[in-house]
Amino acid sequence: MTRASGNNNNAEAFLDRAYPRMLRVSIVLAVAGALTAAALFGTAAGAGFVVGSAVGILNFIWLHRAVEALIHRMLQQPAVSSRLRMALAYVGRYGLVAIIAYAIFKSSTRAFGAFLAALPLPVLAAMCEAAYEALANVKDPDSANT
Repeated sequence: MTRASGNNNNAEAFLDRAYPRMLRVSIVLAVAGALTAAALFGTAAGAGFVVGSAVGILNFIWLHRAVEALIHRMLQQPAVSSRLRMALAYVGRYGLVAIIAYAIFKSSTRAFGAFLAALPLPVLAAMCEAAYEALANVKDPDSANT
């Protein structure tokens, strides 16, 4: 194995672990945010943050699975799910978010605000992952895919 192929394998292994790292960071942010929201704004806000975090993380997981299914379909691998199932899952994800948001909106404005604040936690986790990967690359520039 040459040095270049060894570096590519190391970089690929590092990037393969990005999704689990993003999930862990999302969960840590969810716990910290829920505790902070509950302490500063009350239990309704804490509960809203928990529900928003759960919906955001679940949506992130479903989105990851949908992208994997599309990649498998594009690579001509045996399709695990049909087009209809993929389309229903896509519409269902956002329908679920809308139903939960409406229910929380009708119950408490503080909980609704916390719910909305928690929804993009996976995006923040992805930003943390990007910073982590950039720092790891600065620390070991030979690990970059070249």
